[in-house]
Amino acid sequence: MSYPHGHRYPEHMARVLLMLVIVSGLIAGSGAQVLAEPASWPAFVELATGGMAVRGEFYAPDRSVAGAGRTTAVAGTPAIRRIVDQRPGDPLAVAAQLTVELGTPVYPNVVGHLAQTSEPSYRDQWALENTGLAGGTVDADVDAEDAWHYSTGDASIVVAIIDSGVDASHPDLAPRLWENAGEIPGNGLDDDGNLYIDDTYGWDFVGKDPVPDDDVDHGTGVAAIVAADVNGVGITGVAPRTRIMPLRSCFPDGLGDSFCSAADVIDAVFYAIDNGASVINLSLGFDGGPVLGLELALAEARAAGIIVVAAAGNFGSTLVLYPASSGLDNVVSVASTDRYDDLSSFSSFSTTLVDIGAPGEEILTAAVVLPGFDDYVVVDGTSFSAPHVSGTAALMLSVNPALTPAQIIDLLKVYGDRRPALASTTVAGTRLNAGQAVFAARLLDIHDSIFRDNIVWLARREITRGCNPPDNNRFCPDDPVTRGEMAAFLVRALGLTEGAGSDTFSDDDDSVFQADIERLAAAGITKGCNPPDNDLFCPDHVVTREQMAAFLVRALGHTDASGGGFLDVALDSVFLADINRLATAGITRGCNPPANTQFCPADVVTRGQMAAFLHRALK
Repeated sequence: MSYPHGHRYPEHMARVLLMLVIVSGLIAGSGAQVLAEPASWPAFVELATGGMAVRGEFYAPDRSVAGAGRTTAVAGTPAIRRIVDQRPGDPLAVAAQLTVELGTPVYPNVVGHLAQTSEPSYRDQWALENTGLAGGTVDADVDAEDAWHYSTGDASIVVAIIDSGVDASHPDLAPRLWENAGEIPGNGLDDDGNLYIDDTYGWDFVGKDPVPDDDVDHGTGVAAIVAADVNGVGITGVAPRTRIMPLRSCFPDGLGDSFCSAADVIDAVFYAIDNGASVINLSLGFDGGPVLGLELALAEARAAGIIVVAAAGNFGSTLVLYPASSGLDNVVSVASTDRYDDLSSFSSFSTTLVDIGAPGEEILTAAVVLPGFDDYVVVDGTSFSAPHVSGTAALMLSVNPALTPAQIIDLLKVYGDRRPALASTTVAGTRLNAGQAVFAARLLDIHDSIFRDNIVWLARREITRGCNPPDNNRFCPDDPVTRGEMAAFLVRALGLTEGAGSDTFSDDDDSVFQADIERLAAAGITKGCNPPDNDLFCPDHVVTREQMAAFLVRALGHTDASGGGFLDVALDSVFLADINRLATAGITRGCNPPANTQFCPADVVTRGQMAAFLHRALK
C-alpha cells in the first residue's frame, strides 16, 4: 500500500466554507414560509456586527415550542425550524422582528468554516507515537500506546461526527459505525419512534435521508482519527474500539467550497443527544461570535453529560471559531501542533479561548474510497487536531463512564505535556497526552478529591497501586492510612530492597505488608509501636499526623527543626522535633488554612492526605 504525497485537497480548499443551516419545520403567521430545498446556491449578506449569513434564511431553535417539528413522523423531521423571509434590512433586525411576530427566538442563518487547511504530504502516523522520523521530535505525540495499556475504547462509547458525512464503505470505518438497535434497516418505517426513518447508523441532515455519505472528503478523515479499526488494514484511530455516529451537515458547491447551515448542525447536535452519543466532535465553526441557537443545543448537550470537542480554527491569529470560543464548560477548544511540538503556523490561538493543543499538521488519515485513488491521505488543520482529543475523551469514558465533561476537560488540560510553544498560545499551555489523561481517568474515586493530582502523581510512579486489588481502579482517598500501608508507601517511594527476609516484629506474619515492614525496619525508619520492647509493629493501627511526621523525617533525613511553632503541639511531645522538621522542609503547612497555626497532631491521616504529604516530600 502506498500513500501519495498529495491526495484530493486542492489549494483552494485551504478554508472550506460551511454554511451551517437549519432543517425545516412549519411556522405559521407573518408570511414566513417553510424553506424548500434551494434551487441554487445561497447568496450571503454581511451582518452589521460582522460575519456572514445566508440571505433571507433564519431559524428557531427552541425545542419546547409547540409545532417545532416534533409532532409528525416525517422522515428527517428536525427539532429546528427554518424560515425564509425576504424582507429588506439587516438580518439581525429582521430576526428580532420575527422573534416578536412568532413568539419564539429567531436567528439569522450564519456562515461557518470547516477547520481544514491544504498542502498534504505523507509521512506516517507520527501523532500517535513520534519516533523522530523525518526530522520530527521524539515523543512529540499523544502517547496513544500508553493509553492503550488501559483501554482501546468500548463499543458503548459513541462519538458523534458532525461533519460532511463518513464513507461507510471504508474498511477502517465500516466496523466502527454506530448501530441504531431500535431501527430495522430499509423497511421504510420509523421503528424506534425518533422521527427519522431507517436511521440505522446516522443521518444526512442535508439530503434528509439515512445515508450520511461524505462527498467533501473531510468527515471521513475526522472519523478515522477518532476510531479507525485495528484490522490489519490502513491506520489506527486513537480509540479503535469506539463507535462513530456520522451526522452529515455539509455539502459541496462544486467549486471547491462546501456549505452547511447552522440549523443542520444544531439538529445534528440534538440528534446526538437524543440517540446516546457520549462525545460530539465539531471540526467546524463560525466566525463573528456566538450562534445562539447552537449555544442552546450545546447547553442541552451539557445537561446530558456530553463533552463537545471543537476545532479552534485556521486563521494563524487570535481569531477563534465558535463554538471553540464559547467558554462553555462542556466544550474543549483545540489548537494544532506539528511533529516538533510547535504550534502550527496556520492554527488559531488564545490564552483565554483555546484550551489545549493536539497534532493537526501532516496527519495521516482515511479518505473517501474512490476508484483510482488511494484510501488514505495526509491532511492539515485544527479539524484534525479535534478528533485526537475526541478519541482520547472516548478512551477516558471507557475506563470511567461517570466522568463529567468538566472533569474530562480538566484532566485533558492538567495531564497534557507542557510545551513552550503553547504556554503563550493556549489556556493550559499543554499538548494532549492521551496516556496520562486515560491513566488519571481510570482511578474512579479521586475526581472530586482535592488530592486528585497528588494521588495521580504517586500512582504514575507506582508508589500506590490502588485500594481494591486486583482491579486497583480505586484509591479510597478518604480512608485512614494504616501503619502497614504507610510502610508500603515509603518502601516503594524510597526503593528500599534490603531486609525483607528478617523477622523483626512478631505481629506482622499474617500481614500482606510484612516484607515492606521489615524493609522499613532494616532502613531504621521504624522502631516499632510498643517501646521500650518494640517487638510489635501494629500493622493495622491507623497513622496519626504526628506519627506520620516521624516516619517521613526518618525516611527523608530532615534535620532542620527551625520552623513549625504550631500552637497545638505540646512542647514536651515526643514528636515536636519531627513536626517542626516537616514544616521547615515545606512538607506540611498546618491543618487549619488559611491561618495554619495548628498541626492537629492526633488526627488520623487519610490516604488522600498521605498522597499530598508524599508528593511534597518527594517532588
